[in-house]
Amino acid sequence: MDVRNSIANEKWTIDALKNNASTVKPYTKKAAVVGVTKTQDIILTVVNMFSGLGIKSFDTVEHAKDWLVE
Repeated sequence: MDVRNSIANEKWTIDALKNNASTVKPYTKKAAVVGVTKTQDIILTVVNMFSGLGIKSFDTVEHAKDWLVE
């Protein structure tokens, strides 16, 4: 997921990801996100706590792809 130049409503984002986590978790081995700001990193930490998805952030798409195929 590429979130560069995005703006997210923190409560909406957390609620949406928490609600959808149980649906996607059985089908998700790894999840990566690119372009996370400091504020979004806090949101990502909360989402990972509640969802158990273990979404990992990366600075570049290339690094994210490399990690996803490991």
